[in-house]
Amino acid sequence: MARSYLPGRPSRVLILAGVAVVIAGLYFAQDFLIPLGLSLLLSFLLAPLCNRLERWKLGRIPSVIIVVALGIGLLAGIGWIVTGQLIDLGNKLPGYRNNIHSKVERWRARAGNFSEPTQVLQESLKDLTAPKPTSVPTTRDLETAAQSPQKPPSPPVAKAVENLSGIPTTQPIQVEIKEREPTPIQFLKNYIAPYISPLATAAMVIVFVIFILLQREDLRDRLIRLVSQGQINLTTQAMNDAATRISRYLFMQLVVNVTYGIPIGIGLWFIGVPNAFLWGLMATLLRFIPYIGPWIAASVPLFLSIAAFPDSQHFLMTASLYIIVELISNNVVEPWLYGASTGLSATAVVVSAVFWTWLWGPLGLLMSTPLTVCLVVLGKYVPQLQFLDILLGDEPVLEPHVKVYQRLLAMDQEEATELVEEFLKEKNLVDVYDEVLIPALGLAEIDRHRGLLDDQRQKYIRQSMKEMVEDLGERYRLSDSEAEGAQQTERRNANGNGHGNGDHDEQKGCVLCLPARDEADEIVAMMLAQALEQSGCPARYIPVAALASEMLDIVEKYDAKAVCISALPPSALAHARYLCKRVRGRLKDVPVVIGLWGTKVDPKKALARLACSEQDKVVRSLREAKSEIVPLLAFKNGESEPKHEEVVS
Repeated sequence: MARSYLPGRPSRVLILAGVAVVIAGLYFAQDFLIPLGLSLLLSFLLAPLCNRLERWKLGRIPSVIIVVALGIGLLAGIGWIVTGQLIDLGNKLPGYRNNIHSKVERWRARAGNFSEPTQVLQESLKDLTAPKPTSVPTTRDLETAAQSPQKPPSPPVAKAVENLSGIPTTQPIQVEIKEREPTPIQFLKNYIAPYISPLATAAMVIVFVIFILLQREDLRDRLIRLVSQGQINLTTQAMNDAATRISRYLFMQLVVNVTYGIPIGIGLWFIGVPNAFLWGLMATLLRFIPYIGPWIAASVPLFLSIAAFPDSQHFLMTASLYIIVELISNNVVEPWLYGASTGLSATAVVVSAVFWTWLWGPLGLLMSTPLTVCLVVLGKYVPQLQFLDILLGDEPVLEPHVKVYQRLLAMDQEEATELVEEFLKEKNLVDVYDEVLIPALGLAEIDRHRGLLDDQRQKYIRQSMKEMVEDLGERYRLSDSEAEGAQQTERRNANGNGHGNGDHDEQKGCVLCLPARDEADEIVAMMLAQALEQSGCPARYIPVAALASEMLDIVEKYDAKAVCISALPPSALAHARYLCKRVRGRLKDVPVVIGLWGTKVDPKKALARLACSEQDKVVRSLREAKSEIVPLLAFKNGESEPKHEEVVS
């Protein structure tokens, strides 16, 4: 029985079981892990300040005490300001009651204009849907009902209630309920207990931060010793990468939030929204919460713009302010300040926010991005966790040529062409051929030789690739004046005068590209001909339908300056050897360049295996082919120095 070639690889059941155990542990240990996670994030944010103070010769303990004290003082100051602003706002709210009441009445009046048609429509629908009577009463039924005696309604019975004196009465008794004064235990339970948990969490965070900052090098060494398993270099790189990403994210997020809150506060002050300073501060703080933080920060100022002013102009100005500042922050400030991203894809940020919120609540939402960054770093450096980097990272997981081949396999030529167009924005045509189209065509050939590609997809891929190459050749060809000048130069060098005789003379003295075996070799020959023409060298390719003897006749007929044999793996070497022998057996003086496209074989070893002349050249890319053929033609034309290669892109 065949065994896996990856010994020791854990099964998927064990991986899923391990993931389930980890998630369960994160959930049940959240009372301890949440303070620890918050303290680690604050440590990443405060560690650079501690390092700066230590470089000023303040010492480790004084530096940590100063930084932590400044942090606590800053948070206490923010809390004091927010509390004072909220009290002031609470005192102002009763003054907005009349304005709110008048606006509500105005909205009701506007809604009343639509109430009457709505009521008529509802009554019509009720009449249409009402059940019809099943029977009609007859004359006998009416006479029987008239003759039957009717009982008079019984008078209401007044229930008598006895008061405390025992005298019946019908008057209600007034009852007054008095609550007992709370005991000390009930007072602690009702007024003190709700604040114990947040205060305990804050105290744990402060203690953790102090000890982490004091012992950060020792903790780092112990963590390396625990998880490195002898790979100290890899573990150090992972820890430095995670620390750099998280520190950069937290610091830049703070800068972005400040540059977001200051314009909000100033804009609300100019508009006239009450307590504008409070809402600018809240916009800065709440923006640390992904996605919902800015909405929460904008909700109360929008409500106040409705409540505090009689018109709707202030509401529109406030909404426009938030929209404009948000757009500028997202599209200008964040890309400029962030520079390198945290390494997370947009989908990963959304999924991580939902997951950590479900697991740890609002604090999990606050820590979702840094925690997910740690997971991505683990997936980048630990092979067993590579799936985390693939699922959550922002780097492309498929190489460009694989993406193009995948779209051609799906028989989607349109999207494959779009991918090629995107690559052409960053690279020139020859590089796109070398790095994208030729490797994609090579993957198709490998699958065809393995029997993994059916005839329909094989034909579709080759036809689509040929159409793309022809289209790119038409768009990136030399202008008519440049092409005519290059052709006249080649004809004068070949014939000794400036007169030609039709198409035959136009193709004399050019470079001929011969496909070694099949249509894939022909497509690459087309690419090579286009690349040479961009350098001013007349070049043609011969269709694969021609036999080897016919190809040699064409080479002789057109007096080719050089011959390039195009061969694509996996069977490139064998096919190129056969055609190279035929060319050398008949044409002794024509330079031959053998293109083994995309192979990693050494050119000298490949030339020895091809059993060709030592003057022949082996190339592995179109760029190498151009660098060999263009100077060769310049030397054959009698120039003292080779022409410089020029790529039109």
